[in-house]
Amino acid sequence: MHLAARKLSVAGPHDDFAPARFRSPRQLYKLLLYHFAGWLITAAIVGSFYGVLVHYSDKGVMLYKDKRVFNAVIIALSIMLSLNLESCLKAMTGDLRWWVLSLRDWTLPEADLILQSEHFSYLLKLFVVASHWILRIVIVSWILLHIAAQVAVATIGLTHTVETAAHATVTRPGLVTVPDMSQIETTRVIKSPTHAHAALRYTANSYGQIALGYNWATLEQRPEPGTLWSPEGNLLYCGLDRCEFVFYDANPSKRQSYLTVVTDRSVASVAHCEAYRVIRGGDGNSTTITIDDADASELEVPAINGDDQTTFLTATDAGFDGPTGVVLAFEASRTNPWFYACNVTVEPVQNAVLPEHELGANVSSLASVAIALQAYGASTQGSSAAGMGAARQFQSYPAASTYGDPKGGNASAMALNMASFSTGVIAVTALANNDIDIPGQRPLGGVELRISDWTALHTILGLIAGVHFLLGLVTCLVANRVVVQTRTELAMAELLRPASQKLEYRHVQARNRPEPTIRYTTGDWDEAYGFQTNCALEVVD
Repeated sequence: MHLAARKLSVAGPHDDFAPARFRSPRQLYKLLLYHFAGWLITAAIVGSFYGVLVHYSDKGVMLYKDKRVFNAVIIALSIMLSLNLESCLKAMTGDLRWWVLSLRDWTLPEADLILQSEHFSYLLKLFVVASHWILRIVIVSWILLHIAAQVAVATIGLTHTVETAAHATVTRPGLVTVPDMSQIETTRVIKSPTHAHAALRYTANSYGQIALGYNWATLEQRPEPGTLWSPEGNLLYCGLDRCEFVFYDANPSKRQSYLTVVTDRSVASVAHCEAYRVIRGGDGNSTTITIDDADASELEVPAINGDDQTTFLTATDAGFDGPTGVVLAFEASRTNPWFYACNVTVEPVQNAVLPEHELGANVSSLASVAIALQAYGASTQGSSAAGMGAARQFQSYPAASTYGDPKGGNASAMALNMASFSTGVIAVTALANNDIDIPGQRPLGGVELRISDWTALHTILGLIAGVHFLLGLVTCLVANRVVVQTRTELAMAELLRPASQKLEYRHVQARNRPEPTIRYTTGDWDEAYGFQTNCALEVVD
């Protein structure tokens, strides 16, 4: 009992519901087209995966709502890829089963399960009832392939993470918290609130020394706007003769008070110094010194503090008359004493757009000369020859300290020393003063996509697409060795009908006969018509 294939010359409009005629090139073309279409879908999804990951990784910091969109897209792509791979593996199984049926005689349970092997559960049942160990190895391999496909899709998620942004965030218009820079607040170092000149001088000088407790960096290391501020970060950024402080904006919400970001606003102190060798009285034990200028000027010093120290001097009224101050420095030494005359200027705040962004008058003026301020009294020693008037503020620093470190006549080094002290005063004032809320670019909680291993990502996506293509090609070449029946239920019913009739007849006529077997046969090649004839499921007694 064979189910004969009809000639192509008599093909009717309903051939999709009849057993297929085997014309090898034509069938191979259809198989390749069918499986290539499935692979194209896989390639498109894999490409979409890669495109989404590259886009969001290049995007940098994003809002939490963007994270939800990203997660939704990745989940959707994962589900689509998983379903497509499973569908394609099912289609491959459906095409290969005809070749498997043609290999040998199968028992009825085996043949039945092979015909239904497209379904994973029937594939497992076939493993249980299979009588040949090679078939079981093939089944196990195919099951492992199903599992590997799903594991590969899941593994994509291990190559990337979405984490809270640790170095930068995003900003949106809204209220921001900024330090009140209208004046120096003394309450951090003075017991009772006061704005007396002595208290302001003492606070300014204290703030300059407090700045030494923070990290400093070069101007080239200035953070980009939007970078998250960290207490372990740098406070000042210094160059040859200038130092800058970068302002920060904070989110006023108590729940997000840790969100403080770098702005594009900054303020700088610039110093310019002239250096003169001390030719007399340079050991710090004389009331006067003589410097090696054109006039061999003789200057009085406010205090006898000995050698290995640097005394900074400024006018008593300095700190309240503008952002530029004159500071003198006497570097006492038994072997290499020097005298410096410096101008220190606090520049306007860069990119300030609101009055609250500017520095108060006493902040900039006190900061410019703060290295010489002592807050109490003033020396009445001195002479107008120094250009300082009759009274001075002065402060001494030991040579072993940062600000008292001898510069040995290096005017640029002394200028940087004074600029750093001045900027340090402004920076610590910004940290110590009370805050105010003003309109600005409000920092918001952000996340960023991090690809832990680009190589692993490329490997996984490449293997998914590559192995799928290879499996599809092998399936087409192997399945094309026999007639691959169409995937319609009516065609399957027509194919099974003769075998079912024979089995029913055999069951009625010979109940005690041995268990029959089934083999899929493709008949003979018809040279006249160019296709295989007599393709059928043959019941073998």
